[in-house]
Amino acid sequence: AGHMRSVKNNNVGLETDVNSALQVHDLRGPMLRAKDMVKFAAGLNEKLSASTSIYTAKLEETTS
Repeated sequence: AGHMRSVKNNNVGLETDVNSALQVHDLRGPMLRAKDMVKFAAGLNEKLSASTSIYTAKLEETTS
């Protein structure tokens, strides 16, 4: 029982340390910006892929 209590106390302490670190360095803003950057990159990739497909199709038409 003593070991379980010690493990539980250690976990609570670790949770407190992690929460404190997140508050001090506030990672929420950078995480939101990172998500926006990933969405932007995915959209850009789709546009570039579509553009490349159209260009390749036109190139094949002219060489046929």
